[in-house]
Order: sequence, then structure tokens, then C-alpha cells
Amino acid sequence: MTIFRGALRQVPPSMLRSPAAVEAVMKPVANFVGWPSMVLPTGVSVLPDRISDLPGEWLLPPGYPLKVPREADRLLLWAHGGGFAFCSPGTHRLFLAKVAARAEIPVFCVDYRKPPEFPFPAPGQDVLSTYK
Repeated sequence: MTIFRGALRQVPPSMLRSPAAVEAVMKPVANFVGWPSMVLPTGVSVLPDRISDLPGEWLLPPGYPLKVPREADRLLLWAHGGGFAFCSPGTHRLFLAKVAARAEIPVFCVDYRKPPEFPFPAPGQDVLSTYK
């Protein structure tokens, strides 16, 4: 969140009067290519996957087999923050890697569709579809 606030502080308030203007500022931050290069806790693995035809990624705790956990006894499905409008699994990767490591469970972060291309209720439907 600090990164998002910092990005918004660099933009004059007069330029953020419309949703399109806010999106133009925030989308590059949410999709920043540097997110994947963050140092994750030792032993945590990241596996891209699709569930219900929606992209996302698994964060597997240390010692977990390097395969998609379709039959896990316990797992966490995570809908990343951003008010169903911004962010991505990459923006939450470090946090979720720590959760996976400490809880010793696999975590799937779904990359739900976002507005304006996919307005409400599409993002919530995507999360529900992934859960089912």
C-alpha cells in the first residue's frame, strides 16, 4: 500500500478526478514487472496455474511437493486487495509467501478480471468461481 500511496503523491490531485485517470496512474504500479523479483522466504515456491480458466499463482511452503495441489487437505484461496479494481497476485506475492511458509499450507492467489473492461460483478464472480 505504501508504494501505491507514493505513486499517487507524485500526481497532482487535479489529474485524479476521474476513474480513468486513477486507473492510468495505478495500473502500471499494480502490474510492475519488478514484483516477481522480490526475495521470498527460503524454500517457498511459486507456480502459475489456472482455476476455472482464471489465472493465478500458487505459493507453496518449504518442503511442499513442486506440483499444483489439487487434492490438498488444507489450502488458502486469496483474493488480492485493490478493491476489485487494482493489484495482482504479484503485488501480494511477498505477503502470501510468508503466509504459506508460516502456516505451512499452499496458497492460491487468483488474478480476477478487473474494471473497466470487466465491471462489477465480474471480479467477485471470478473469485466465487475459483472457490467452487
